[in-house]
Amino acid sequence: MREKLEKGRLRLFLDIHAHSRQKSVFLYAPRAVGVGCFVRNEAFTEILDQISPIFNKDNCSYNTSQFKKNCARLGMFNNQALVDSYTLECSCWGYVDGEG
Repeated sequence: MREKLEKGRLRLFLDIHAHSRQKSVFLYAPRAVGVGCFVRNEAFTEILDQISPIFNKDNCSYNTSQFKKNCARLGMFNNQALVDSYTLECSCWGYVDGEG
């Protein structure tokens, strides 16, 4: 991965997990500071929300808390400066549609 990063060939890191509490599909992303970084993360979230009825942007979270400092997405963000590092959470219990 490091070689791909150095050559500019690694553009996105996506860690996929099952979630046991919240319904639907949603993302965790780092709170990126800098021109366009947070906008880019929000844009990705918005795109997923528009194309998928099971994605819920309201459940998404953007943070870099100490509690999660050892998770893969934050490792890629902090150690490799890869802004587009996400954890995609998929509910074990189904989804809530746009109606409620």
